[in-house]
Amino acid sequence: MKKNRLDGDIILGSLICIIPMLIGIVFYKDLPDTMAIHFSQSGEANGFASKYFIVFIMPVLFAVLNIIVNLGLRRRDTKEHSAKGLQALGKWIVPPAAALTICLTFYQNLKPEENIVNSFILILIGSILIISGNYFPKNHPNSRVGIKFPWLLKHEEAWNKTHRLSSRLWIIAGLLLLITPFIGVGAYAAIIAALILSGVLPLLYSLYAIRDKK
Repeated sequence: MKKNRLDGDIILGSLICIIPMLIGIVFYKDLPDTMAIHFSQSGEANGFASKYFIVFIMPVLFAVLNIIVNLGLRRRDTKEHSAKGLQALGKWIVPPAAALTICLTFYQNLKPEENIVNSFILILIGSILIISGNYFPKNHPNSRVGIKFPWLLKHEEAWNKTHRLSSRLWIIAGLLLLITPFIGVGAYAAIIAALILSGVLPLLYSLYAIRDKK
């Protein structure tokens, strides 16, 4: 029964990823042939892709990504040892993120005077960091979910210490990204700070945590 339910989740999530394709078809004639997909801090477009790629290819790529992520979460060690909240987040993060990102890209290209894509991405990533950080202390050693440095998989105590610290760091990084669109702080500076908090510091601490375990 659980297998059927998971299969249903994969199908539903993949269909959500495809929804923007239908919306894109409706507005296809109004969208520019070359669409902006990346914007500078000031809102100026600096990355482009063809309309055909955004409308028809990108939703399919996200659907494939959703399938890959869900299949990865089926691994026995992941299901038994990772936090349930992180499993749910991993299972459902791709479909809504994909649908909203593509639809906002349509909107941005139809109304280029409004810069909302960058703010949305910062808020999305910030929310993911906060939610993930909240569940890190409940996450046990596994090969798919969490701070998966190889040397931590064999040392549960070091894994737990790293995840407890990373929990706080990820939440702080997430809050920083959440408030960035509203306080005028440079997005690139906020992203670099978030990368240090969520990536570099956990890496360094994990090496410190296993110093006596080798």
